[in-house]
Amino acid sequence: RLRAEISRLGVVFVVVDSALGAIGESAVGDDVASRFMNALRSFTGTTRLVIGHVNSYSATNKPAQARPFGSVQFWNLGRSLWELRKSEEIPADEGLAVALFHRKYNPGRLKRPVGLRVTYEGDPDNPDRILFRRHDVQADASLSTGLSLSARLIATLRRMGSMKNSELAEEMEETPERVARAARKLSLVINLNPSQGGRGNEALWGPRAVGHDGLDPRDAD
Repeated sequence: RLRAEISRLGVVFVVVDSALGAIGESAVGDDVASRFMNALRSFTGTTRLVIGHVNSYSATNKPAQARPFGSVQFWNLGRSLWELRKSEEIPADEGLAVALFHRKYNPGRLKRPVGLRVTYEGDPDNPDRILFRRHDVQADASLSTGLSLSARLIATLRRMGSMKNSELAEEMEETPERVARAARKLSLVINLNPSQGGRGNEALWGPRAVGHDGLDPRDAD
């Protein structure tokens, strides 16, 4: 019936808000989720956008990458998945800032994060205008946690300045070994203490000069 209506009306863009609302508690079942995703694929000639909630762990703990609520099939069968996060750094009376993180893309490389700052002119409940402009995801402490390890490392150094490897690891809530491995591979990070090696003589990482978006293409993963 839906396919017939889509064809009759010439629909080219289908929005499902939300997956949980569409199939209810059955969203946790792999079979139901698979049939739901495959049914969407049958809407040929259309672009399909499905809005989903994150699971309770992702909502509470804010991991580097959130997961959709329900069956793993929402992730497995999705072709392009974006995660939307709201900044905790912007006071409510100053609008809001959000970031879109590209988490999965079957055809090729992931896109870079997109940050948007939203402000309202006039009454926030009935604004005269809503303005959108770019927002620096790396410079936003609450949003930068959603970046990759490499991008978070660069963002932390841009925000905090040069740091010892152990201090950087503590700030990022990562192990010193992971941080050191990542830093050595990044063209935009320099070791300011190249004579490291002795006890207590650890690497001192600092940011190199950066371009307009703060990332070297080789460092975007």
